[in-house]
Amino acid sequence: MIMPIRALRWCASLIAICAFLPGPERAHAGALPSFTLLNTTFEGQSLGPIGTGGPGQPVSVSSVITATVVEQTFPALRGINRALEIGHDASSVAGFAVFEFPGDAEPGDGNVVVEAAIFQPFGARFLLYVRENGGAAANWGSLTISEVGNLVWNDASTASTSLGSYADGETLDLALNFDLDARTVEIIVDGVIVRPASPTYSGALGVGAVYLGVDRTTTGPTYVDNLRVTYFPPVDLFADGFETPAP
Repeated sequence: MIMPIRALRWCASLIAICAFLPGPERAHAGALPSFTLLNTTFEGQSLGPIGTGGPGQPVSVSSVITATVVEQTFPALRGINRALEIGHDASSVAGFAVFEFPGDAEPGDGNVVVEAAIFQPFGARFLLYVRENGGAAANWGSLTISEVGNLVWNDASTASTSLGSYADGETLDLALNFDLDARTVEIIVDGVIVRPASPTYSGALGVGAVYLGVDRTTTGPTYVDNLRVTYFPPVDLFADGFETPAP
């Protein structure tokens, strides 16, 4: 049996292993109880500028960017044929499409895993931020993928740190595993842990939104597909009430 690394803590490696097991094997492996907070493949969205406020849509899109559902032609992206193209109007500020969780959900304990497939030709400067619901005070994490191939991370506990680089035209499979009890984040790119669990935001707010955007220095678009957020409640949430009744 695959066991949790320690009580109330699950690493992204374990989550990834369970996620890719077929159904019966996943059950026998003791797959972790989970709830999908966001699962946006863009297949159900109409081509053109993405709407706001509906299922699988951002709650808002900055006026300085374009967020367009397109027929993507990049085989490396994991979606079937549609993706979100994010471009910039060359103004002096960054802009975002903000995806909040349904029902204003904002977990404060357990684990939250944010995943996305990102295709970025050189020239784009992509931003992915993780914040609380309805605001941007809690810097759980801010990822910058630069126009020359560098991945840089910062959060409430880390000013700036390099995660490595990528090749022009490469698709990146990103996973961010937030342990909300320990207030740490583990970062995985293309199946490789590029940043072990490290301290992040330590305040009272939870994780409630993913910001997808581009910076003012962008000269080309970025493409995002399969944006998924999964919540793994604390193990002790399931510890009572499911045992066999005592005789």
